[in-house]
Amino acid sequence: MSKTTKLRNIHPGEVLREGFLIPLGVTQYRLAKEIGVTEARISAICSGKRSITADTALRLAAFFGTSSGFWLGLQADYDTEEAAKELTGVLAHNRHSGVGRNDGLKWQVPESNLLSIIRLKPPALAGQL
Repeated sequence: MSKTTKLRNIHPGEVLREGFLIPLGVTQYRLAKEIGVTEARISAICSGKRSITADTALRLAAFFGTSSGFWLGLQADYDTEEAAKELTGVLAHNRHSGVGRNDGLKWQVPESNLLSIIRLKPPALAGQL
């Protein structure tokens, strides 16, 4: 029987530092200046103390030739893993309590209901659409 080892959760800042900056010989200072943010922002991201926002993701994508989704995906994966660690007991309780289980039944919404939901407009925008 083999024992599986769970990998540690890797912050996107570590990916930025180890996968991009160091191999390409780009300093945090240069990156910050090139993408128009403070060096403190890049430093905080690289040290795992700050998240990658949509704004930063767009700037990193333009600089490195990646997509903003790449950076946001790394951040979302990291955040989800961290939240899962914090909610382990709660999630286990919910899983076993039967709350939210469908017991093998298929959840179906009649197509006519889906179409009416799609056609709904938020009240604030109803006059504009």
